[in-house]
Amino acid sequence: MIPSQSNRWIWLVRLVLIFGSQGIASEVLNGKREISKAMAKVLGEFFNTSPALFFDIGDRR
Repeated sequence: MIPSQSNRWIWLVRLVLIFGSQGIASEVLNGKREISKAMAKVLGEFFNTSPALFFDIGDRR
């Protein structure tokens, strides 16, 4: 899910806090960097959910 423009800065701030880098957070948010397994683990812990939720499943049907 891509956040709307009005909420983009909120997501950027959250991702900076999670990843510790504005550059990485911006690249992830803009789709220029895929979420790694390590990033997925941190996101899963932060949002109290499964890390698998953050992996790109592509066109699996």
